[in-house]
Parts: sequence; structure tokens; C-alpha cells
Amino acid sequence: MALRIHKVTDVGLVRENNEDSIKTFTFSHCGRDIFCLAVADGVGGHQAGDVASKLAVLKLEELLKQEACPEELDKLLYRIIKKINKYVYRQSQLHQNYDGMGTTLTVALIDSKELIIGHVGDSRAYQYSDNVLKCITSDHSLVGELVKNGQLSREEARNHPRRNIILQAIGLEEDVEVDIYTEKFGELDILLLCTDGLSDLVSESEILNIFNGGSDQREILSTLKDMAVSRGAHDNFSIITAHRVGE
Repeated sequence: MALRIHKVTDVGLVRENNEDSIKTFTFSHCGRDIFCLAVADGVGGHQAGDVASKLAVLKLEELLKQEACPEELDKLLYRIIKKINKYVYRQSQLHQNYDGMGTTLTVALIDSKELIIGHVGDSRAYQYSDNVLKCITSDHSLVGELVKNGQLSREEARNHPRRNIILQAIGLEEDVEVDIYTEKFGELDILLLCTDGLSDLVSESEILNIFNGGSDQREILSTLKDMAVSRGAHDNFSIITAHRVGE
């Protein structure tokens, strides 16, 4: 299996530091090469968000490359994200400058024709398939809960004044809730991972229109980045796209 990946992380136009981190790599599991893609967004308003996001993605790679059979990938990812949470939490307790740090973490594992997502926070994973855009993840945020309960639409949530209040993040507590999703991933499908610096500014209908435009991945990434910048890019933003290519 071959995968074409494009990625960008950008400080935006307002903030001085980029608290987002991204990571893409492969690791071996039961004799198969698995692709791993991850985005992490240091929690705003807390100390050392940039440290938390970097620690999370580096620990992710370290732990996955240490693992071996026979554990199934979904169970493996769940357990490793729990470990990452405890690791980041311990670092925040050990270092005064890191007290209160946290990060979102959204991870995609691509194995043959399967896509496994592990998720904490309000970064997002989208899948484009058969001219339909699906948001796989649910935001662990105040407005995310309102959307889940049918009290807000996803479009209304984008402009809600409390949309950035998150309920779960890596490293804020000793334990964390982790969502795991499993989807089929076909030859023509496209995966999009992003932090809320993009999803707050570019709607799902706009993302769908970009994918439907038939552009290649590099152009898609460039268009998404340009849209975020043209709308003020008030937050850091990170984007990863991936699709299968012929071997």
C-alpha cells in the first residue's frame, strides 16, 4: 500500500507562537506497514501548550514503533493514547513551567483498506468518499455536546461564542476519555485531519466544494490554507491530507 500525504502547520496571522504539532510516519505491526498521521493543538489559555502538543506526537511515534503483535490496532491506539495522556500529565506535574498544559490529539492509522481514528479534544478527522464529506470525530467541547444532543447545528456551532471551551484534552487530568472510530478507506477516498484553526474558519460545505472541484491534494491543501489566511487566521492551524496511490 502506498499513501500520498500533504501537510502544513502555520502560526496564523495573530499569534506569536505555533502551539500546533503534526506528525506522519510508518510503523510495523504484525509484519505490515501502517501509516500514522496526527494533529495536536496545544490548549489555549494554558501554559506550555506548544510543549504539550510536541510531547504528545513524539510520544505517539515512540510508543507505536515499540509495539508488536498480537493486539488489534483499535485497541492498541486506545491504550497508547491513554499512555500519552499520563505521560503529558506527569510532565506537567514535574515541571513548574508546564503546570496546566494540555493538547488535543487526533490520530489516524491506515491499514490496507481500514482507517482507525483515535481522538481527544476538538481537532477533527474528515473522510471524503463518493462526493460526500463526513466528519468522523465528535468535538469534546461544550458546543460539541450541544451539536451531539441536537441543540445546535454544526454550522451554528462554528460561530458560537463558547465554541473553544473544550471538555477533554491530553494532559489536563490523570485520565482521559478516548474516542476510537473505525471506517473503511477506499482507493478514491481522501482523509483530512485539521485543528480548529481551520475548522472554525472554513465550513464543511466549503471543504466539500473544494474536494468536489477535482483539484489534486497539493492544490486542496493550498486552497484550504489560503482560505484560513484570507479570513484572518486568528489561531494556529494545521492540515494533513492523505489518499492511496497506485504502487
